[in-house]
Formats: sequence, C-alpha cells, structure tokens
Amino acid sequence: MKEMVEYSDGILIFYGNCGRPLRGLEVEFKDFNCPLYFLEDEKGNIVDDCISVALGGNDNYAEVMQSGNGTGMIYLTPMWASSWKEMRMEPSDTSDFNVSFLKRHYRKVVKISNEISMGSEFDKNVLNYARTYDMSIIEMKGSMEIAMKSYMNARNGICKKDPIQKSS
Repeated sequence: MKEMVEYSDGILIFYGNCGRPLRGLEVEFKDFNCPLYFLEDEKGNIVDDCISVALGGNDNYAEVMQSGNGTGMIYLTPMWASSWKEMRMEPSDTSDFNVSFLKRHYRKVVKISNEISMGSEFDKNVLNYARTYDMSIIEMKGSMEIAMKSYMNARNGICKKDPIQKSS
C-alpha cells in the first residue's frame, strides 16, 4: 500500500477487522498525503468481516448469530461458497473447513444472497457444502449497502474540489 500512496488520492480498504489486520494502519499512514477509507457500518464502526458487510453491519451480524441459540452456523457468501472445496484441501491446521471440527460443532449453513449473487451456481455450491457437512440451510437476503456507501464516502472524500482560486 505504501507504494500506492504516491499515486493515489485515497485508498478504500475492502477488508474488515478479521484477525485485526487493520490495527495501526491509520497511525502508520498518518504522515502520508493519502487518506485511508474503511468499510464501516451504520454507526461508523469498521465492520467485523466480510459476513458483517454482506449482512448489512455488525449489529445485524450479531443478531443473526444470536438467533441460532447456540447452534453453530457457517455463513456462505458467493465467494466462500465458490471456493470452499479448494480451501478444504489446505492443511487442516490452516483451513477453515476442517471436516471433523465442522461436523461436530456446526449444524446450519447461512446462505447470504444479494442482488448480484442470485443464480444456480451459488445455489449448487451452498447445497453441496450443506450435504458434505450434513447441515441444514438457512437463506438470508444480504446487502451491498455497506460496500456501496463506503465506496461513495471514499469517492466523495477524494473528489472534493478546492475552491477555484482567482488570480488578481
């Protein structure tokens, strides 16, 4: 990113707080003339992760998690649903898709769709995942609102024009 600062008027970080990788970024970039923008929920908090983005914010994500009443739920967006087989092939100590762990602790898969993710490929991937891990499917309508609002916020911040200076 530091290399891009020289060529950028602003950078939108399309990443949430997954594992806290963003901690310290603002401090690290404070001396650069390139503002950083983050994916934020309706309260202005950086979103927890891609699932929080897909569900419309951290509060919505927490509400969905609590609705499971202790039942383990895995959340699938089109990206996760399309790549879970490859991720399953990773060594089990690094994979989020450890078969014995998932079958023991998770019972439901939450299929999060949005206006661009509808389609038979997504449906098929989620169904295959649920069958592989013996899980039931819960369908939820997701949102692209956080991504769109964060993009517009960054664009508007970058595109602010200084008042035209008249020469005397």
